[in-house]
Amino acid sequence: MLEAAAHRLATSADVHRRLNDPTLFHRDLETILHDAVASVIDPRTVSLAFNIEQVDLTFDQMSVITMLVIEAAHNAQKHVFQHGRGTRFSVDLNALPGRRARLTIRDDGPGIMPAPDTAGKALGMGIIEGLVRQLGGNARTDADAGTELAVEFSAGR
Repeated sequence: MLEAAAHRLATSADVHRRLNDPTLFHRDLETILHDAVASVIDPRTVSLAFNIEQVDLTFDQMSVITMLVIEAAHNAQKHVFQHGRGTRFSVDLNALPGRRARLTIRDDGPGIMPAPDTAGKALGMGIIEGLVRQLGGNARTDADAGTELAVEFSAGR
């Protein structure tokens, strides 16, 4: 469990270092998110879908969103895809009225289930909660058909 946590933190730190390069976001956010997810989830075995609307985001928001998506991908890989419990992972970013936005991340696994490694699960959810706080957003998790994480936040400055 400690080794898995260390690997996850090392991966997150590497991504964070790359996200601090402002030239990275000269590419569109959808490509960046796809590449980030594909570094965690094998797109040959899992269908990856992205629907990213043009939303006015700050550099910091794009960085946090990318880290949030990567962490959710890590959780899905660990609890769903490596066990053959699902085949689809999707990310949507939608503009909402009033300069707000919604980020929705889904997998088609069995939903969040109690697991013997609750400390590892708590680590992933703790990271996600911290990232949601950095966005200044509110998160909702639904586990009826797979797992869905929806985060609403103020977009832009």
